[in-house]
Amino acid sequence: MNHVRLHGDPFGGDAGALRSLLRSLQGAGMRVSLSLVVGPERAPKVGERRVAVDIGGRRREVWTRLPERQVDWLCEAIREDVVATAPLIVFAGASDADEQVTMGALAWPKACVVIAAGRGSEPTRLTERVRAELRWSGNERQPHARPEMELRPWLSLEPVTSRCVLHVTDDVFACGTDLVIASFARDFVGQGLRLRLVASASTRPSIDVMLREIGPVAAQVDVVDERFAPRHARDAAAIVQPYRRLDGSATLVRALASARPVVCACFDATALVLPRDASALYVLGRHAQREGAAETWFEPDPASLRDAWGAALSASEAATAGARSHVVGELLKGRPVASPPPLRQLGDARPKVVLEVPVFAADAAAEAAITTARAMVERGHVDVHIAPTGAFDRGIEWLRQRAPELVSRIRRNPGRADLWLSAGWPLRADRPDCGVWVMKPSIEVEAATAPIGPHVVEEADHVLVDSQAARNALCAAGRAGASVSVAPYDAAASLEALALGEHAPVGAPASTAARARGLRAQPARA
Repeated sequence: MNHVRLHGDPFGGDAGALRSLLRSLQGAGMRVSLSLVVGPERAPKVGERRVAVDIGGRRREVWTRLPERQVDWLCEAIREDVVATAPLIVFAGASDADEQVTMGALAWPKACVVIAAGRGSEPTRLTERVRAELRWSGNERQPHARPEMELRPWLSLEPVTSRCVLHVTDDVFACGTDLVIASFARDFVGQGLRLRLVASASTRPSIDVMLREIGPVAAQVDVVDERFAPRHARDAAAIVQPYRRLDGSATLVRALASARPVVCACFDATALVLPRDASALYVLGRHAQREGAAETWFEPDPASLRDAWGAALSASEAATAGARSHVVGELLKGRPVASPPPLRQLGDARPKVVLEVPVFAADAAAEAAITTARAMVERGHVDVHIAPTGAFDRGIEWLRQRAPELVSRIRRNPGRADLWLSAGWPLRADRPDCGVWVMKPSIEVEAATAPIGPHVVEEADHVLVDSQAARNALCAAGRAGASVSVAPYDAAASLEALALGEHAPVGAPASTAARARGLRAQPARA
């Protein structure tokens, strides 16, 4: 897989080396994505013109003397997607080279290798270095990945303005087909919509029964007895998949690759496939279990399905483009192996705590995260590691001035932890590699009347909230009160107590897999 990512500013006057390498890599048949770094705003120089570029979904303006044709070429590279584990080559000036290499590595933590392009680096040698790194890295084994050749027709589908909604089913219970038909008949009749069901032969008898139950509305439902193919999604305005159980992920991966708004139930199994940003519309709900039986499934909330479906019909093209980028970055088969996490230091018996927090964002959440981390480092009772998440509005030099003791704690890939805190937005829905998973969501009082995801209500081991009102909202949603703590602003003491076992989560559920085995997740002691 010949993918590579360049990280730097291609519009600067001294960015000729980056542009030369981009040409060299493309000429060698490699797929290149340009991760744009733009310097601080400045006044234009003589002969420069203003150019608007997209950086991580945000529009920025830069000044350049480059001809329009070259600017278009660079913008195409900025829009190009490559796998998240692609080699990363960082370009920076001599004055901030170390900081830019560090920030590039943090922005792309799964890159199999990070290469600093020093002054005078020849494009030919860097190209050969990338080829060598790709050969040495090997290929990942990803359970939900699909071959690039298979996904290519889906990735090339163009946007549409149709009023057709698509649902794919090979098991009416597991795929939530009954929920889709009922919601269509109850919530979306009279809106000029048609529902297309791509069904397997085994599901057709059950679907026919459901269609008879909705009466005249069935005339607005088309049933296609074929295998799911790109032509079925070509005119689809949205794809709705409220899974109760994910028996196979191929349909979901293809739906995300189509760049149509995807409405999907969000629980531990689907969270391993879905993007973590807002490019998929989550259907929330609760896990269910028949009395006296060991089998569990996810039961989507009808109101959440209705709301997500409605949002999908008004979603913009930009809002769903991230799903396609997610497929390329995380779900292509044969991508290079990511760099391994660091080994734990010998002789350090303290619990390892990972804070997955937005330390580089310019907001109050970052300040709260920094306050918590500093307090824990100062006490010294636990081994603190920080996995940055959220926006990268600031850099390492800023953190060095704000909280110098935290710089050495920043990790691209912190590895397995005894306790892992997930904070910030969007909420993490898939369980990290840890013994105890703690979440710190921002839950408003009105959340008491809205469905809250199972990753917060059921799957996390403990939840920290900022107020008693938020705690009441979680308990009203079904969370055991003993596993919810109020920790306004500075959560250091609460996290230390959990890590040291002084306030073990009583009654807090472990992951679904652990529940099925009747076991609790065990702390890491590697």
